[in-house]
Amino acid sequence: MGAQSSYDPRFIKALIGGRAHEHPALPELYGLGPDELDSPRAIKMYEEASPINYVTADDPPVFLYYQEPKGPLPADAKPGDGIHHPQVRRSPERQARRPQDRVACSSTATTTPDNPMAAMYRDMADFFVSHLTPKKGRSKD
Repeated sequence: MGAQSSYDPRFIKALIGGRAHEHPALPELYGLGPDELDSPRAIKMYEEASPINYVTADDPPVFLYYQEPKGPLPADAKPGDGIHHPQVRRSPERQARRPQDRVACSSTATTTPDNPMAAMYRDMADFFVSHLTPKKGRSKD
């Protein structure tokens, strides 16, 4: 739920926009001061800490779920607003470095605000059934 595929502020800014990339936890995560945010040291840490950079074809399928609104961030968004935006839900399948490294990724964002957990459980069950049900002609071991 609300998973981050990257902790790289540059990636977050490009993917989500607004001020999500200015989340106050990011500099703290890396132990960076304001003057170090664009340094080569920081960029190396951003890339090393971003799960998306480790996606390979032999990874298992992924289920992601987001409850934040799907649309663009409001013009008055505060720093960090949108850090768990559903736009990142597609990034593992779209941003894998090489096409052969892409893995199955099912994602959803709430479309039923009255009962978002029911929607998540339904989508999660569908995901597991589709990925754990033996396919015809496939070994059962």
